[in-house]
Amino acid sequence: ITNYLNSLATTPQGVQTMLDIVWGGQAALGLALTGLALWRWGWRGVRALPVWCGMGVLVVMCLINLRLGIVSERTLAMLAPAAALTVGLGVLAVPSVPRRWLVGALVVWSVVTVQGVLPRLNSDTIAQAVAAGYTPTDLVILETGFDDAAFGYQLERTLPPEGLRVFRSYYEYDFPDDPSMMAALDAQLAQSQRVWLVYWNVPPRMADKLRGLGFGRIERQRLPVGSGDPLYVRDPIAEVSLWVRPPDAPQFTGSYDNGLMLHGAIVPRHLPAGLTSLHIDSWWQASQPIDRDYTVGAFLIDASTGQTLAESFAPPPNQPMTTWPTDRLIPVRHSFSLPQGLGVGEVVVRVVVYWYQTPDAPVLYDGQPTVTLGQVSVFPSAPLGAPR
Repeated sequence: ITNYLNSLATTPQGVQTMLDIVWGGQAALGLALTGLALWRWGWRGVRALPVWCGMGVLVVMCLINLRLGIVSERTLAMLAPAAALTVGLGVLAVPSVPRRWLVGALVVWSVVTVQGVLPRLNSDTIAQAVAAGYTPTDLVILETGFDDAAFGYQLERTLPPEGLRVFRSYYEYDFPDDPSMMAALDAQLAQSQRVWLVYWNVPPRMADKLRGLGFGRIERQRLPVGSGDPLYVRDPIAEVSLWVRPPDAPQFTGSYDNGLMLHGAIVPRHLPAGLTSLHIDSWWQASQPIDRDYTVGAFLIDASTGQTLAESFAPPPNQPMTTWPTDRLIPVRHSFSLPQGLGVGEVVVRVVVYWYQTPDAPVLYDGQPTVTLGQVSVFPSAPLGAPR
């Protein structure tokens, strides 16, 4: 990591920063307690091991760092456990009465002060942005370099475990070389119609790959990636985008009386119970200019009782039907809010097209007022974080 943005050099200022990182902004106190630990417990024995694993490794890293850059905030973080044990040994060397005051002061100091030593990476908020529009079985591609591990960890904590697919494109983690990674990704994309792309801080290539495979971007969010690190100053924004691919051939062969045509839809066949939201994407086409701004109402119907569980209305105001061209497919996303969660059973997804002034007179599709997009089987879900 020589010349990396958050590299630390073995200079007086650099060593001061290193000590602040290892001892949480209390370099002087840390050195003093380390000295006490050495004085009290000597240079041999098990209790001297944390000192050598902390200060000893730090000294070796500083020496190597003179010729080969290996010291940064992140590489120093691994010394924190040894530093904490060394401080504990130093505290034990203090007589019992002042020891209580010292430990109390340390606890109060650590609680009421914000050290800000290590940088904050907003991988949790980015995972929440994906979760807001995610449906189980969606593929998530991480194009975030070696930070794939951090983003992947938060996604696994945030998203439902059933059907979770997170693909890390920084090949050195999981593959021997880049071609092997791309081959594995091609296999994942071949069985995917909906893909989330999390991008940050690397030369972009996944967006072009998705376009080449027929995916279109229908949503994009730009989020601050973090604070306290030079990388975040250079690349302050991470991008979360949703890409969908329509079916190659029409799934529905009929047409509406107003010239509207339904091309296809992504309706998951199986979903875990307990979801609070569900998202279904459909593709439409105008065979002729549409004369009114019709609404597409989508409904989740309990197959056993006929009860409407949730509803969603589209397209959004910024995409009225009167503006739809006649030469391309228009993606429409239906997002359902399920406040009580989705219970076990069969759920039917239906759509109806109507004009807002005559909601009781829907546009007919081959003589029928509604179209069934598909049926979802809801099964009991595993607890979040359970083995997969």
